[in-house]
Amino acid sequence: MFLHDLLHGVRKAEETFERELKELEKLFPSHCYRRNHTHKPLQVLTTLFNNNQFIIMDSLNLQSGQQAPILSQLVDAKTLQPIPGATKTAKNISTDAPDIAQIDADGNLVALKPGTGNLTVVNTWSYTDQNTGEGVIADETTVISYVVSVSPEGVLQIVTLGTPVPTA
Repeated sequence: MFLHDLLHGVRKAEETFERELKELEKLFPSHCYRRNHTHKPLQVLTTLFNNNQFIIMDSLNLQSGQQAPILSQLVDAKTLQPIPGATKTAKNISTDAPDIAQIDADGNLVALKPGTGNLTVVNTWSYTDQNTGEGVIADETTVISYVVSVSPEGVLQIVTLGTPVPTA
């Protein structure tokens, strides 16, 4: 009986939602809710390896004195494919442990001494929403951890990479 009543309540809520959604669509036709919407864009940090661009999937691991270029891209959160025509305006790149690693003038993370920290990248992205065709301007923030360690000589950089993504 309890589950039956609960199911009945859910069905009533769905009917009410559908009715109210239709009314809203009539009042605001240009802002129509679309159920088959694409996923929200996601800013990711990337690196180049053998002329391919890869999404950094885990923390950066560097040795003292090494540097890692900080690249960012706007991708679809589900498919990880680049958002067509997205343009970036860099706002801020910072580290919460400047005694461990710093950002140089070229935007590289430069490892100074062993330790850990977080890299924060903030950009403003302009792109066209794939569903509505409307222009979007949005700030995106990405935080990734890093580790500066003492490693055997010859290990340059350890990065966990996802699948290659086309460069924008």
